[in-house]
Amino acid sequence: MRIQFVGQCCFYLTGDDGRRVLMDPFHRSCGLTRGEFPADLVTFSHRHLDHYDAEAPRGALVVEGPGEHEAAGLRIKGLQAFHDQQEGLLRGQVTIFRLEMDGFAVVHLSDLGHSLNRYARKELSPVDVLLFPAGGRVTLDPEEARSVVEFLQPRIAIPMAYHTPGLLIGTLNRDRVQRAYPVHTASRVLELPRGTKLPNRTEIRFLDVLAQGPAEHVPLPLPGLAR
Repeated sequence: MRIQFVGQCCFYLTGDDGRRVLMDPFHRSCGLTRGEFPADLVTFSHRHLDHYDAEAPRGALVVEGPGEHEAAGLRIKGLQAFHDQQEGLLRGQVTIFRLEMDGFAVVHLSDLGHSLNRYARKELSPVDVLLFPAGGRVTLDPEEARSVVEFLQPRIAIPMAYHTPGLLIGTLNRDRVQRAYPVHTASRVLELPRGTKLPNRTEIRFLDVLAQGPAEHVPLPLPGLAR
């Protein structure tokens, strides 16, 4: 499995068998550019424009909302959560997605705005790769996000929802978020071939924004990850 960061909360997952998943593709009106990402499955966690582009699926299957889903040969679980700390009164609801690909469980927290309870942890566990918001203002800030990461105990945790050039939402930038996680690694993409041995403790990893299109294959395992 290859995970590519497209920007904001959008990720592009490519399985070893070539299946492709596009998660939370943003509408370009939010100020960011996005190339073409052909997908077999598109997930939308909610319909704010920095997470939702109705034209992105282009014939792909679409998964939205809570519940158990099966699409494109993948198992996806949706769990209702809130965009704020007042049970959605300020910004509404979001869906946390957990999907399984190549033997790994990937959890996308969307614009989560609150801490999680034990029920949520049970429903989402185990978590191999966690995609978590840390930009603040309209979602968790880095310190709040740290508590959620520690609660879910993923093997790899990738921050998202921080400010990148062009974004019209005034969230914290990557440098500020990185300072909150002084022990971290960074890479262009995350490559997890089937059977990859994951870290024993949570590794915070920042991914480069690769918004113009699918990344080419990176043949070597990344530092800290052994086959």
